Amino acid sequence: MRKRKRCPPIPKSLDLPGGPVPVEVVSRKKMQEWADKGEELFGYFHEAERRISILGTMSTSAQWRTLWHEWAHALFQDTGLSNGMNLATEESLCDAISSGLMRVWHG
Repeated sequence: MRKRKRCPPIPKSLDLPGGPVPVEVVSRKKMQEWADKGEELFGYFHEAERRISILGTMSTSAQWRTLWHEWAHALFQDTGLSNGMNLATEESLCDAISSGLMRVWHG
């Protein structure tokens, strides 16, 4: 059985094909500003600003899983994969990618 690696702190930015994407860890109150009514967000990729926000009240492991999910959204935008993709499919792919990256990078 593999020993789970300890997750490092969330980075301040990530490099993607379209350039660097700043990453910020925010409060629940701030995160809810971007949520639709009744929706609970754990992370958010701001397309126009090319910025990722991550909810800071989660464990470091949950923050990383969310970061990888939002990173996938940014990657899809940068590579054009999100063009014509419906939201449900994109969310499912982002979940799959974040789960895979968590296993590879964080054990």
